[in-house]
Amino acid sequence: MMFEHETGLFRPDNNDDVNSVWTERCWFESTRLDVIKWILQKRAFFGYHYRTAYLSMIYFDRFLSRMRISDGKLLKIQILSIACLSLAAKMEECEARPLRDYTIEGYQFLESSIERMELIVLNTLEWRMSCVTPFSFSNYFAAKLYGESSDRELLIRANELILAIMKEIDVAKHRPSIIAAAAVLAAYDNGLTKAALETKMDAVPSWGLFEKETTVSFYRLLQEISEFKTPESFISRDSMTTTTDVVDDSTNTSRGIKRRLSFDTDDQHCPPTKTPRSYKE
Repeated sequence: MMFEHETGLFRPDNNDDVNSVWTERCWFESTRLDVIKWILQKRAFFGYHYRTAYLSMIYFDRFLSRMRISDGKLLKIQILSIACLSLAAKMEECEARPLRDYTIEGYQFLESSIERMELIVLNTLEWRMSCVTPFSFSNYFAAKLYGESSDRELLIRANELILAIMKEIDVAKHRPSIIAAAAVLAAYDNGLTKAALETKMDAVPSWGLFEKETTVSFYRLLQEISEFKTPESFISRDSMTTTTDVVDDSTNTSRGIKRRLSFDTDDQHCPPTKTPRSYKE
């Protein structure tokens, strides 16, 4: 059912990206990295699941595939990131934090402004907010590809890789199952040949040539990411992966650009809050 559900939402050939802000890479790439860093920091601070952070970036990238944001509109990007994380938390968490807790760089937006942006996001995405994430498939692929050889440490490592790859791709355009498979394969052994990868993927009976080739592409990208960061440095152990992150999440064409990755997901208190300000659309 999850395989069928994801194919309806994640289409690499979707024409939505014709007017996407992704075409304005000169300013947007660094801004998007800042958004991911903030989301991961808030995820750790709030104690949210990994899937909540990933889902918020799906909303973020899907929104920007339909709505163009001009250079310099930092306030709009900031309040959009808050709205996406808040909506994802309402979808995934048993208890979402109140909007007043979503501060950015010491500033607190008015709750009415955040709620207005949430409604804009909901309408833009046509209220299609139920999306599977790669974490929903991690346990499946670990068991399918490695059977009894899989363990909790493999899933932790795979989940770290899934979060790391968010910086490199438009997550709204790629099927979560393929990202999960590549992450599990890379977590177990990041030195596999293409032939070895294809042999492993033969264990997934429903996958055809497209799925296998795309998984190989993501696996190669994860190899590049791993060259710059050790497994322990993807996510600080201070923001420990919980058993829920590893277990419960399974029940619920990359750009190929090399660059040094760094993001800190340590739990930390937000800076002192300044006087609230409103954001006008």
